[in-house]
Amino acid sequence: MPDSNWICGSEPPDRQGFFETEFNTGQTEVTMYSILGWMPPVHRGYVVRWRLLEPAVEQAEIERYLYYRREGGRGAIHEPRPANGGSDQNL
Repeated sequence: MPDSNWICGSEPPDRQGFFETEFNTGQTEVTMYSILGWMPPVHRGYVVRWRLLEPAVEQAEIERYLYYRREGGRGAIHEPRPANGGSDQNL
């Protein structure tokens, strides 16, 4: 997605879901936004900016999240995930 789609980190998304986020540490990853705020919490750094994922990528993240919840949390769901999708999208 083009850089023009980035939204300032001080403006929260208008819905829950998965988004590409850039932290003040310079790290960019796929992050979940929920009623509790950005997940994982601030220990990763502060969100500088964020943008929507393409629908297919977000759906894959949702399925991955539900898989780990269903499997009792085996594996770390909140491991850093590169914004480019990483190599484990075929779960």
